Amino acid sequence: MQADFSRRTFDSLKHFSAVLAQQGRVQLDADANEQAAILLHQLRTTVADLLGPAAVPAGEPGFRLHPVLDQRKITDLRISAGRLYVDGLLVENDRATRYWSQPEGYLDQEKDTLPETGPFVVYLRVWERLITALQDPAIREIALGDPGPDTAARAKVVWQVAWCAGQNADDFADFRHSLNPEPGLLAAQAKHPGDTDACHLPPEARFRGQENQLYRVEVHTGGRAWTDSAPTKESGETLHGATFKWSRENASVVFPIVSVSGATVTLGTLGRDSKLDLDVGDWVELLDDAAVIRAADDLPAKRRPKPAPALRRVVAIDPADRLVTLDGELDERCGPGSDADLHPFLRRWDHLAGDSKDGAVPLVENTWIDLEDGVQVRFEAPPRTSAEVAAGQPGTYRRGDYWQIPARTVTGDVEWPRDDDGPRPVPPHGVEYHYAVLGVVGEDGTVTLPPDSFEPLFRQGPNPTAPAPEEPSPPDDSPKPSTEIDSPPDPPDPVVFAAEMSTAHSPETGSAAPARSPETGSSAPSPKPSTGSAASPPTLALSASPPKPGPSNGSSSASATATLAPPVEVSFPAPEPVHPPTRTVTEPSTSDPETTSDNPPAPSTAPETTAMTHPTGPLGDHLTSWLRTVVPGLWSALVAWLVSLGLPGSVTDAVAGLGNQVIVPLVLAVVYALLRGLEAQMPPWLTRILLGSNRPPSYAETGADRHALG
Repeated sequence: MQADFSRRTFDSLKHFSAVLAQQGRVQLDADANEQAAILLHQLRTTVADLLGPAAVPAGEPGFRLHPVLDQRKITDLRISAGRLYVDGLLVENDRATRYWSQPEGYLDQEKDTLPETGPFVVYLRVWERLITALQDPAIREIALGDPGPDTAARAKVVWQVAWCAGQNADDFADFRHSLNPEPGLLAAQAKHPGDTDACHLPPEARFRGQENQLYRVEVHTGGRAWTDSAPTKESGETLHGATFKWSRENASVVFPIVSVSGATVTLGTLGRDSKLDLDVGDWVELLDDAAVIRAADDLPAKRRPKPAPALRRVVAIDPADRLVTLDGELDERCGPGSDADLHPFLRRWDHLAGDSKDGAVPLVENTWIDLEDGVQVRFEAPPRTSAEVAAGQPGTYRRGDYWQIPARTVTGDVEWPRDDDGPRPVPPHGVEYHYAVLGVVGEDGTVTLPPDSFEPLFRQGPNPTAPAPEEPSPPDDSPKPSTEIDSPPDPPDPVVFAAEMSTAHSPETGSAAPARSPETGSSAPSPKPSTGSAASPPTLALSASPPKPGPSNGSSSASATATLAPPVEVSFPAPEPVHPPTRTVTEPSTSDPETTSDNPPAPSTAPETTAMTHPTGPLGDHLTSWLRTVVPGLWSALVAWLVSLGLPGSVTDAVAGLGNQVIVPLVLAVVYALLRGLEAQMPPWLTRILLGSNRPPSYAETGADRHALG
């Protein structure tokens, strides 16, 4: 990225896990940037290992294609909103869009037209782009001045939907290989001027070794390396090979464009100082958002490529009006600078001789090319593995590929990896493009081969709470052995509970209660909840079992066993009683009051039991009993004190010795009896205030209690 960096230090082959700051040390931009690169590398590698090269989440499947047909001709593509992971990078489409209106498309109405009929492959191209305060003014801190200095830059994930000929994934793989079949390499070194006096360097050597620099060598026109021994200016629409440009400031010297008129450009600023300004003779490039995005052109590498947009040379500068005159007329209608919303700017490059048609330097392999002040670069083809390729075939270079070369004054050299043979040729440091097939559009407009989808690793399971009982349905004449209860539609994978009903036979008659039939859905009547206690019919006990595989489209299932127990005494407490409940003792019943069958179950011979029902609350029984004793006592003491304040002095003197022995217990008894007597008429909130709790405590039943109950 073309920002003002000191150097690039991240190397995945070193397997660093973190950057650790030390006290009292200088903080460098390279350290912070390496920490961010380490985290991104770990995160994206993990996601790619889990999801593969491309996948969409099942809940947010983004980038689904829907062709738009007009008289059976494809005119556009609908692209759904959602997310897609490509090589671990999160790619987001915030809202549904179309091929011609995609946010980062900037398509050419003639060159990017879709085929009228299939088949063809639609794919996604993803990379990261640099965003500075020129593209997003919100990045600049206005408190530092208006306009003030910029601070940090941003990296943005950019995506584009494109297409290529083909009808399957193999065709797309061949297309990708054709873009850069033999990626070229570059090596760098610092060549000292020999016996030349350092104080009398030639004037064309603009880098005099007084400052550290980060050189950037970038491919301007992509294609195969130049094969002519003596490159000259080209005529026509093609070049004899790829070209490159270079900058000593990592191409970070840029100037915002205000307007364009013919060959004159009005700039917002001419730079902060003489080191970062413009001079006559400089090579510049006019860019905006559309031009930067369209640099990723996906053109197959050719020996005679079509030139990229030509670089311009500065021929005059008017500092007062910030006017810059270039060596050629500019397109005022659709070129960079014609639309202020696209954030146009002018970028300075530092090479002096542009020998090719596009204003850049011809890219020649296997020879050292001088940049300035002894810094040299050498392009090489990748290692050959076959005899056919080894027969003089040059390497391929893609437009926008770049290498960064730190030069340091302390060592008088460049920082570059070396081996026994000298500087080691390395592949480009960027731009790194990522691709994913979105689908293959057939002749009839159908889309096949969409990206794979994945389910979340962890999903919230069904609510373990048992569902509310349904209203009883009329009983079936013949009892059925089991029933199935379908879960609600959310979550989408239903969980089916199979309840196996076993009949409970009476010891005397052996009669059984009917169960719900899986065919008809009928079931035996079930008792309704009540606030008091009553004899209950046979109860249903559920026990969960592990899921069993079955032909239910991969959905999980669970089963529960239901067993009919003999009639026992049960109680159904009210959820929030208004009046304080009373302790009740119920006798067991041998008949079901809601049974509509002609043959009710036989009386049970189980021993009779008693049930004491009390509503449950958030407080325990011990704390409830303590509160219902202490709180009325406190109210009684308050009443006794208030009463004593209102009595005449003669009365208080006469009963002064009886306060603790007579008056306080008497008042306590009167107040407590009054509160308990009025408890049934008081609302719950007043009961809590005066008695400490609106429910009486329940006590464990003892043997003496059972004996007293008979």
